[in-house]
Amino acid sequence: MRIRSLDRAFVSNVAVIDLLPGGFEVLRDSVPRESHGWSADYVDIREDRVVFYGGFGSSVTELRYQAKLTASGKFVVPPAYAESMYNRSLHGRSAGDEFLVSESQ
Repeated sequence: MRIRSLDRAFVSNVAVIDLLPGGFEVLRDSVPRESHGWSADYVDIREDRVVFYGGFGSSVTELRYQAKLTASGKFVVPPAYAESMYNRSLHGRSAGDEFLVSESQ
C-alpha cells in the first residue's frame, strides 16, 4: 500500500485498514512496524486484515507485507481504506479488484 496526505502537511492518529480476500493468511513476521523512516504507533494483525495506526505526511509511505494463499478460486480484493480516528472528515480508500488463482498442475 502507498499512503499519503493530500490536503495537509501531516495527519496524526490515522487507522489504515487492509482487508484480505478470503483464502489468504497474513504472514505475521512480514508485517513492518517501520518503513523507510515511518514508524507505526501500533499494528494490529488479524485473521482477515492488517490495521496500521500512525501519522502520515504529504510524502508517500509504502507499507508492504506478505500473505499466504490457502485456496484456489476467484477472489475479490476489498478496497483498503484509511480514516483519521478523531476527525471523521479525513478519510481515503483504494480501488477494489478481483483475480483468479488456478490449482497448480
